[in-house]
Amino acid sequence: MLTQPVLATDTEAIKKANELLAKFQQREAILVLNKAIQRDPKDATAFAKRGQAYRELNATTRAKQDLDRAISLNPHMADALFSRALCYMDEKNYPKTIEYYSKAIAAEPGNVEYYGWRGKLYQTMNKPKESIDDFSKVLSLDPNARWAYAQRAFSYQQTGAYDKALGDLNKRLELDPKNFDCYEQRGQNYLKMKDGKQAEADFAKVIELAPNYAGGYVGHAKALTLLEGPSSKKAASDLAQARKHGYDK
Repeated sequence: MLTQPVLATDTEAIKKANELLAKFQQREAILVLNKAIQRDPKDATAFAKRGQAYRELNATTRAKQDLDRAISLNPHMADALFSRALCYMDEKNYPKTIEYYSKAIAAEPGNVEYYGWRGKLYQTMNKPKESIDDFSKVLSLDPNARWAYAQRAFSYQQTGAYDKALGDLNKRLELDPKNFDCYEQRGQNYLKMKDGKQAEADFAKVIELAPNYAGGYVGHAKALTLLEGPSSKKAASDLAQARKHGYDK
């Protein structure tokens, strides 16, 4: 079996381009990469980075041309495959996006970011089983990936497995106890489980952490309605507070 040849790269140019891209200076990065490509027209990394820069400038046609060139030079370049997937995502071509996320994963199977992006797209496509598999892989690679617990919980919620979602949300809050978004997600989960007491406690925490956020008051009102019935005066008061913060129902 032939091994993939190592392709020469202008390392200084790539380093400089990465620095510029990190500062959102895409046009300056393109100028640097143009010179690298002039020096070596078979520099796959330079084409991949220039394709990334063009995509970030919404120059989709140029981005696809460069990324396709990079992939033709090195079919196993994970960065190029991932950026090409993002171009397909921009076009809402989800099957091709999944195909290229999967190619990027095959090229770099330890990259949790790739699994995360594919998992979130599976959620959009209403394929929770596949997304659960991807976020489980993330957590097997990095057990402290807080975001992956919340994402997998959402996928469990899509399937109606609220008990499993609760386990993930509990773990997320162990790692990040002041994340009001996660308290809200767990509060919504408790509402689905018809546990008004626990839901009320979580939405009270949301209000404590984000007092100007209307969603905390709305969730708290729902929990109180579950506990006290539809005529709850406390729930009505919460909804009045929510309207002060932009809630319009």
